[in-house]
Amino acid sequence: MGWDGMNIQSKTNKIISQLFDKKMISIEQQKWLKINNGVAPKIYFLPKIHKLGTPLRPIVSFIGSPLYNLTKLLSNILQHFFIKDERYVKNSFDFANYIKEQTVPEGYILVSLDVVSLFTNIPVDLVTDIITQKWHLIRPNTSLDLETVVFLFNFCIENNYFQHGENFSTQIFGLGMENCMSPICSDIVMAQLQDQCISELSFNVPFFCRYVDDIITAIPNKKENEILSVFNSFHPRLQFTIEQEINCSLPFLDVKVIRSTDGTIKTDWYQKPTFSERILNYFSEHPMTHKINVIKNLKHRCLRLSSPEYQRKNLHYVQTILKKNNYPLSIIKKIINHTENITQNITRNNENNQLAYFKIPYINTLSHKIKKTIQSKSDVIKISEKNENSVRKHFFTKLKTKDAFDLHSNIIYKIPCSGCDVCYIGQTGRYLRQRLYEHEYDCRNLALKKNPTALAEHKMNTGHNFNFGKTTIMGQQQLFKKRLLAEMINIKKHNNAVNKRTDIDNLSSSYFNLIDQIKM
Repeated sequence: MGWDGMNIQSKTNKIISQLFDKKMISIEQQKWLKINNGVAPKIYFLPKIHKLGTPLRPIVSFIGSPLYNLTKLLSNILQHFFIKDERYVKNSFDFANYIKEQTVPEGYILVSLDVVSLFTNIPVDLVTDIITQKWHLIRPNTSLDLETVVFLFNFCIENNYFQHGENFSTQIFGLGMENCMSPICSDIVMAQLQDQCISELSFNVPFFCRYVDDIITAIPNKKENEILSVFNSFHPRLQFTIEQEINCSLPFLDVKVIRSTDGTIKTDWYQKPTFSERILNYFSEHPMTHKINVIKNLKHRCLRLSSPEYQRKNLHYVQTILKKNNYPLSIIKKIINHTENITQNITRNNENNQLAYFKIPYINTLSHKIKKTIQSKSDVIKISEKNENSVRKHFFTKLKTKDAFDLHSNIIYKIPCSGCDVCYIGQTGRYLRQRLYEHEYDCRNLALKKNPTALAEHKMNTGHNFNFGKTTIMGQQQLFKKRLLAEMINIKKHNNAVNKRTDIDNLSSSYFNLIDQIKM
């Protein structure tokens, strides 16, 4: 794992064992929290193309790291006591519904506030203070005591490290994006901040709305410096920028808030200047249902986020976007002109909660037939088609530093023999280096092994050595049963595999013809 990651993993597992010994966690929680094949968190950067100078947003890929499950546990504990208040909106639709009911008093203007890099500037000492103050609300939802929760929280903060290239660094303040604790900690801090700062203002605010670290409100004209000063004085690490309305309008999320002369508020669908009008192209290799949903979602968004007087304009713009991306006009008009009852949608969504969903890779003409066949056999199974050829798969994942070859886990691997053309196929959920060490140990101590693996037997019978330095990874699969299946398929595919025939006893014969065709 590099740097001190192995040490952190050992410390974490030791702490988890101590919690279990003290009966603070169950055996199931202990198994879930312990990680023996953790990978170093990776930092990568995405450009903020909508901001001047195109600054980079740092993101730390935290999944699978030694502290991932522990931070997830702490996040779940804190979620129970933190209830988002009436000032918080969960999305653009929620905001549009809220802001339409508000009014702006005479002499007031619209302003928005934004924290500069919230997650990396979260005052973690303030979070622990709030946890202590609110412990009476947290306690009913956890078997851990206050001292343990604070200790675990500080342990995760102190060991908050990441990898970039060959270098390893520790985050000395705040939390990284994608850290499980970041969203809840930021909410805790921002809720405390908004309550304290609003009470310190010399004027009343008619409304105050927040989405994570974005804030919109109305203030008396010429009071911009006061509100900015009050919010920036809350904590030296939390600094805000302010944006004022222009021509009585101000964008917030993807809604343009428009202040009328009588103080009422109207909304319009808003797109950033960087919006390219590029969407899923009609001629792309995707299921037709995906393309239909693109049209429906654009229609739904432009209508829900707009006041009635702007809806016709926005629907025309939606048609323009769709035509630029080669959608046929007949399909566009059919969907846009169709009136759908919202109540029916809600009922349908509630019914869908009783269904079982499965996804299959999208293959033109084939996957639709498979979907139709499966769904005709059951009323409770729904199949969705997923396109495997995505931008994320081919571009964004390459931004991250790759794990060292021998630190891959949950894999199917192949080891060639250096004395002949045979190979050994295996699978492991642990680090590859650990499994290879065990194979090498078995080959060195043949006499001590009562039930040798096929690899060790080949060494015993021929005297050949396996070339562990040329081990290759055949595939990766997190789930144990699927990994076993992949291992058996690979053994069957390789006629020169030295694996015992009992290794594929559980492989269904339905795979045999398909594998034979692949070989041909």
